[in-house]
Amino acid sequence: LDIVGDGKLDLSELAPLVKQYNELLKDNNALRKNQKLLGATTIFFGIATIVATVIAIMESKETVICSDGLLASKNTGIPVITQSMGVHIVSELHGDYDYETAEVKRVAATYKLNI
Repeated sequence: LDIVGDGKLDLSELAPLVKQYNELLKDNNALRKNQKLLGATTIFFGIATIVATVIAIMESKETVICSDGLLASKNTGIPVITQSMGVHIVSELHGDYDYETAEVKRVAATYKLNI
């Protein structure tokens, strides 16, 4: 820094440092501005993603619950009618006794099925 070599720093010798400091200060301000802009953009897109997800979920529903508690079609308002497609048997085997066979026969007798 001591260009003259007299052991002292003159204003002329400090001028390049002051100039470099001011340039770095401008660069820092530009970087801060960019960080704030990127932060705001990230927050905006985060909120937009959540809103778009909620809208997509609401629009993809095909059924609604009516005021009387019935499940109805979203477009027509007609209640959904379900029909049984048969009997499903779930049983467990315990020990030596064959509960599964006994349960199947009991269910078959109840519903008059031929097994």
